Amino acid sequence: MKDNNDKPLIFSEWSMPYNDPKIKRKEYSFKDIFSPTLLWSFTTDSDTGERVILPNVYKDHPLIDWYKNAVAEFIPSKRRQLPEWAQNIFTSSMIAAGNVQTDEEAQAIVDLAVSNLKVYFDSIGEYNNTVDPNVTVEAQNYYCHNQQQNPHTPRVMKSLGLVEADVELFCTDALFPKIQNTSIN
Repeated sequence: MKDNNDKPLIFSEWSMPYNDPKIKRKEYSFKDIFSPTLLWSFTTDSDTGERVILPNVYKDHPLIDWYKNAVAEFIPSKRRQLPEWAQNIFTSSMIAAGNVQTDEEAQAIVDLAVSNLKVYFDSIGEYNNTVDPNVTVEAQNYYCHNQQQNPHTPRVMKSLGLVEADVELFCTDALFPKIQNTSIN
């Protein structure tokens, strides 16, 4: 089911964790709630203690929350509207700056990127092997599919004189390759 803009319907769950004063929001897509897939998980956290099936959260990760807070005060001089392929894979906190013209703004973006990478590298080990590998493959392939919709990368490569067939092969097989073997044990 999609909204009037042909985007998947997203349902939000708002909660306030016991030891955290911040309100937390999780997003679920309509498709994932009503169409069981690899993105579903089994839990015994129901009120009755019975085993229930729940859809996995559409967008929820401690690093997403950290990033949202880290970039909250940065407002680019020219905000770019993200195309649909980018909205499918990036959070609403993604910085989409266009036509950066000052050294100060460029440095602020670089500083945010370096800070983001440092936190990512320092934290990612905590989340290693915490998701079913098949879910990871599905998510990676979804990401690659959407990145392959970006017309800018191949356009720039072709403008540099690269052969169109080579550009296509590079973008699909090297830059954003989908994982072919989806039955991981």
